[in-house]
Amino acid sequence: MGRYAAAAFTADYMFYLTYTAVPLKAIALGGGPLILGLLPALSSTVYILSALYFGRIAHPGRRMRMARLGILTLIAGALALRFAASRVGLLFVFLPLVPIGGALFWPAIQADLGDLGSPDSLGKRIGRFNMSWSSGKMLGFLTAGHLAQAFGAAAPLGLAAVMGAVLFVLAPWDRERAQTAEPVAEHADVHVTSRQRSFRIAAWGSNLVAYGVMGTLIYQFPKRVLSLGVREGTLGSFLALVQLTQTLTFVCLSRFKGWERRRASLVVPLLVGLVSVAPIVLWRGQGWIFACAPGVGIALGFSYSSSLYHSLHREADSGRFTGIHEAILGSGGFVLPLMSGAIAMAAGLAAPYALCAAAFAGAIAFVLHRLRCVGAPQRSPGTSQLAG
Repeated sequence: MGRYAAAAFTADYMFYLTYTAVPLKAIALGGGPLILGLLPALSSTVYILSALYFGRIAHPGRRMRMARLGILTLIAGALALRFAASRVGLLFVFLPLVPIGGALFWPAIQADLGDLGSPDSLGKRIGRFNMSWSSGKMLGFLTAGHLAQAFGAAAPLGLAAVMGAVLFVLAPWDRERAQTAEPVAEHADVHVTSRQRSFRIAAWGSNLVAYGVMGTLIYQFPKRVLSLGVREGTLGSFLALVQLTQTLTFVCLSRFKGWERRRASLVVPLLVGLVSVAPIVLWRGQGWIFACAPGVGIALGFSYSSSLYHSLHREADSGRFTGIHEAILGSGGFVLPLMSGAIAMAAGLAAPYALCAAAFAGAIAFVLHRLRCVGAPQRSPGTSQLAG
């Protein structure tokens, strides 16, 4: 499990050095709101299609070979964006290498994670895994913002390539899984209940919106804050604070059982996210953005944890379901930032955050509708559970 956690940390550190640098580089090259909406639309479209395909073929015994091919692709993408993308148009040429590499890496390592032990310990394994990649993502945002402020947007991309080499060394091998994993068939349950399916679909919908909001903050928010005189380092600190809150949410969730099957674990965090993003529409000072960051992080933490848990729990075909989980996550990064870019052009740079608030409200309605007939889970004696 240790190498899985180390690989997850390093991978998302690399990813978000890259993804923080790309919109900053696009702005430096003259890109406007539409360009900042089209870049994540391209990245997410490639990721959706790639994750669905690579997740389906991520069978035991070859998953880590797929993951290592993904790491090499990520390194190539970071280097191309660093040295070859001298015009905005070239960003669209080289950016697809990053989601292709991610789609080779994430569904494979997540599916292997699901096979490392019994379903009873799945929540704990997911909690540790999530804390690892979320910490890496937080550090990626923070480092990229300050590096870009000091040396320009190309600097984080160079560091991302270096971290890719570290990741290649740290990533598990397929033979490690053969030594530690228990047979999948012992834990797989082909008779998934309607209750489980309802929670899985509700969690996927919640994750779709939460990551759409995060995609808008990554790609559209830089244009707004830079236009108001905020520096790149402050932007990186804001995104890092969102991620710090998500990481702390993962820590808390790893210490409880039963939250995965409670409606409140999806609805309440989405409501917190809605209340957090709405004030950005009227924001005029740095304090407001830092005040909204924790609420977004809480919504992300609950939505992602629930989505991954219900994609892996007692599923024989875990690679396919983690591929769907990642594709849905990518879909949020496609739809909302693109719509936000169009709205920003029509109604100003503050308008996308009204759309984000509306998206959170829609997600709450969807979850309530999907889970309207789902009863409360049975409480096991002596088991700690979150109130719901």
